[in-house]
Amino acid sequence: MKMIALFFIMALGLPKYSYEQSTPGLETALARKFPADSKEEGRWVFYAYKANIRKVDKPTVKACIPNYDLYQVDLTNYLGYHIYQGTCLVLFDSARDNIRLVEPIWYSGRDKAFNELFLGQKFGTKDSLLNFLVELGQLRQIGSGYKFRLTSSADSLNTYNLEYFNRDTDTTGGNATSSTIRIDIKDLTIVKIR
Repeated sequence: MKMIALFFIMALGLPKYSYEQSTPGLETALARKFPADSKEEGRWVFYAYKANIRKVDKPTVKACIPNYDLYQVDLTNYLGYHIYQGTCLVLFDSARDNIRLVEPIWYSGRDKAFNELFLGQKFGTKDSLLNFLVELGQLRQIGSGYKFRLTSSADSLNTYNLEYFNRDTDTTGGNATSSTIRIDIKDLTIVKIR
């Protein structure tokens, strides 16, 4: 009877434990790529105890980069005496033990290498292309105070405003940052992101 009681007590405590063990390969790769003892200027550092790793479900984007799983990870950035916490998008290829960091927009602006993953990507329908672009915008918004707002859509070009989001309002004027993102398309294929 004591063994059964012990089993139930342990079972009730395991969900938290199993979460911590759900991404051990990712945590090991993050610790190796973003070590706490790094002295590099502008470095990102992984602290497991405050990383708050969350898997991101974006099936249309995932279908375009099937080797990668998508995660949100809280990292710490050291830039001189400035220390910033940032939520970053992390792409993890567990088979190759490879990590790609997509820094938040507030830090790096645009991520050319991330965008290039999708150049040449062909879609079967305009709806599937638009679904992809919505998910891509949502991924780039991770960890930032910015939103992508579609301003025009055509067969050869989609245009988005990147707008600073302050509480419940989108702002494009004044002290806020605004930028236009153009995605060139030919025959339902992404040709250029600029």
